[in-house]
Amino acid sequence: VSPSDARKLSFLEHNGLTLGNTEDLVKLHIPEVIGAEMFNCSIIPLPLNTPQELTGLVERLRLNGLSHITVQHLQSLQMSPVFHVWGLLYGQSLVGECIIAGRSDAAELVGMYIVPEFQRRGMGKHLLKRALGIVGQEGVTEVKARIMSASQPQVRLVRNFGAELLDQTLMFPSLDL
Repeated sequence: VSPSDARKLSFLEHNGLTLGNTEDLVKLHIPEVIGAEMFNCSIIPLPLNTPQELTGLVERLRLNGLSHITVQHLQSLQMSPVFHVWGLLYGQSLVGECIIAGRSDAAELVGMYIVPEFQRRGMGKHLLKRALGIVGQEGVTEVKARIMSASQPQVRLVRNFGAELLDQTLMFPSLDL
């Protein structure tokens, strides 16, 4: 259901369905400047040249709740004109990763995570700001992301980048009787 389709939303509500949990498609604002590094943090491009590197990335993504990204999916994304995987290092430890892929003018945030013990420290915001800044310098003018409306960390993160709601998909409807 489109968030601007008042008629369909009204119909659903009138019949007892509520938009409890939605997958939101948002457009992110690309910062004009990449931004400085955080203290003791660095962002590095991660190589995906071997089957072991691909499998390792998929395993790390899976361990951090992104089980929908497979080796085959990554291999197809690698064919895109824009394809980047960045790692966020805290000291020498990999504490987060970000994948952006797409056309030369428009891309999608395919997946991103920060390990739990480093969350709520601004590291996700820092990683995404740097990633968006880099693809912006490469000519990408639009980056979209899919987030779950029930995930407050995801909602807060994309709000930092002027998220504009483009579409909503009802994921788990509830029925009020």
